[in-house]
Amino acid sequence: MPGSPVHRYLLDGSVSRHNFNVLKEHPIFAPLKQQEQQPQGFAFEEILTHRFELKSCYNEVMGSEPLYTNHGGDFVGTLDYIFFGQLRHNNNKEEKEDKKKKKKEKKEKEPSRHEALEVTRVYDFVPLELVERHLGCPNIQFPSDHMSLRASLTFL
Repeated sequence: MPGSPVHRYLLDGSVSRHNFNVLKEHPIFAPLKQQEQQPQGFAFEEILTHRFELKSCYNEVMGSEPLYTNHGGDFVGTLDYIFFGQLRHNNNKEEKEDKKKKKKEKKEKEPSRHEALEVTRVYDFVPLELVERHLGCPNIQFPSDHMSLRASLTFL
């Protein structure tokens, strides 16, 4: 849901200490706690952080998240998103110099690669009134309780 601890974590790159204890017990993080070494760009210690600068496609184009992506009758809300982004830049001077050196070496070895993505459009969303005619989802017209999200992105 927009504004939830998981949503804030994805967009901000960290979660407040208040929400950390709730999140770290979520089943989605269980495999990470069991690994000896965490995936690159991820830290699971006192506070949950990641190094990705993520944006929501719908928020970028429409100015807000969809009104709903799940309509199960009793529950109507936004649970699904399309995020895009890149690694956050670190301000450490040594890391920046090292990164420039590696980037230069990589350019000499490989053809040019794109550095970032940009969302060019999102697709119209199913009007709530249409779904409510069927008293929620799934139904004969909408076979899932989750509505499809679609976006077009381009490399810069």
